[in-house]
Amino acid sequence: MTVTGLTKEDSAFTVLLRVEHDGAAAVQADVDAIEYQIFETDSTSAHTEATSLTVADVIYDTLQTGGGWNTDTTGWNFRHNVAATTFLTPGAYEVEYKLTFSGSSVVYLDPVRIVVQAIKST
Repeated sequence: MTVTGLTKEDSAFTVLLRVEHDGAAAVQADVDAIEYQIFETDSTSAHTEATSLTVADVIYDTLQTGGGWNTDTTGWNFRHNVAATTFLTPGAYEVEYKLTFSGSSVVYLDPVRIVVQAIKST
């Protein structure tokens, strides 16, 4: 499933996803590590360095609904708040998440595509 979003430059936003492991919603105990990196879509250059996330900060042990989730009624268990300082210039980007599950299996989630619009000033 492709996840897309739209934000303004210099604006924070939140990524909500449902992450599964072994056919069920992943819980914190399933995940050893999470990293993310952002790439410009029209370039092979990385926009950011690979950055680790704290599992307990982004993985929920129960599925959540609301909070901006409108994909289905099942809910999400992954929430990453992306800082406003991440996108200071307009453009198209992809956020790539790498999860290392217990037992050392590594999974790359489908990239989250973000279009950052310029703020119009008068």
